[in-house]
Amino acid sequence: MSSDGRVPPEAPSSRHRLRVVTVMAALIAAGVAAYFIGGAVTRSKLAMEVATLKQDCAAAQTKLVAARSANALLTANVWAYRAIAALDDRNFGLANDAVARTVTDLNAVDAVASGRDVSALMAARAEAAGLKIYVATDLESQRGQLLRLAGDLTALSGSESGRRP
Repeated sequence: MSSDGRVPPEAPSSRHRLRVVTVMAALIAAGVAAYFIGGAVTRSKLAMEVATLKQDCAAAQTKLVAARSANALLTANVWAYRAIAALDDRNFGLANDAVARTVTDLNAVDAVASGRDVSALMAARAEAAGLKIYVATDLESQRGQLLRLAGDLTALSGSESGRRP
């Protein structure tokens, strides 16, 4: 006891210090583990979100290719009918230009992506590429070829698999 009547504080034992250090080390280790586990969970969630976004992006790109192909096919069909109108007006240069644009647009069609019949598309491409409009007095054979091509393109335009109503 001290002269003023108080009990002097005991010096902490080495055992007590060891317990305090052990508890503090355990708390620090638990905090570090929680930090890394939380980070791993977050990274895992982010990885799943990235994978989902990649799938959505691929699906959107597929739809875009299909839409562009459908547009190219419809545009080719319009050019075929314009060629018929130009031929009826006896404007052979414009008719040939329209046939050339028909071929160009048909070459932009991806039959597989747009759900079209590949062999029918190939046949239409060959048919369009083989058409040459020339000056003639009787236009019926050339008109008939253009009408067949336009009809084939119209049928091909309507052949999309899984058409929406």
